[in-house]
Amino acid sequence: MVANYAISNGMFLISTNFQLKKIHIGTWTSPDHQTINQIDHVIVSKEKMRLIHDVRSKRGYNCGSDHFLVQIKIKQKLITVNNRQTQKYKWDRQILNQKEKINKYQEKIQSKLQEIEEETDINQDWQNLKQVTSEAAREFKLSKDAKNANRRWDDEWKSAIQEENEARGKCLIRKTRTNLDINHQKRIKANRICRRKKKEWIEGKIKEIN
Repeated sequence: MVANYAISNGMFLISTNFQLKKIHIGTWTSPDHQTINQIDHVIVSKEKMRLIHDVRSKRGYNCGSDHFLVQIKIKQKLITVNNRQTQKYKWDRQILNQKEKINKYQEKIQSKLQEIEEETDINQDWQNLKQVTSEAAREFKLSKDAKNANRRWDDEWKSAIQEENEARGKCLIRKTRTNLDINHQKRIKANRICRRKKKEWIEGKIKEIN
């Protein structure tokens, strides 16, 4: 069916074009864990075939599925663009409720603005104001790094995911009934922890808004 679709549209199954080891060919495991077939393919046009340098399945990654992750290596020349982005910060709402810190923060902004010479360019004035408010917020710890705003990924979550991955790795090496049962139990445990942590994180966000 996939081959007929590719032929009718003038495309090619590039995933069958590389000589690989057997462990890198199969993309799907049967429910009895005994049969592995290549049922996931990469289809490209004739013009794009030269861009694909390798297609193989990666069994080590835990996708939570009976399908393996398919890795595609593409070599494409890209135009380099210098895009300098400033670091983003997020306001800490709990500290914003402390009036003493807010008053000191406002005084710090006023003192910093008085040190800056008045500009005739409105854009420069805006940049100065933005810089002063950001520096004062970091000084009084009113803001935090936006990249680290998500605190769900704690040690308990990491440990559960690591145990699940280790159990899955043993199943890939030796598919015994004991290893399959252990992997199943570790997966259930990790899923429960993930759901609980997500629920706690959502409830915390709702409390911050209220």
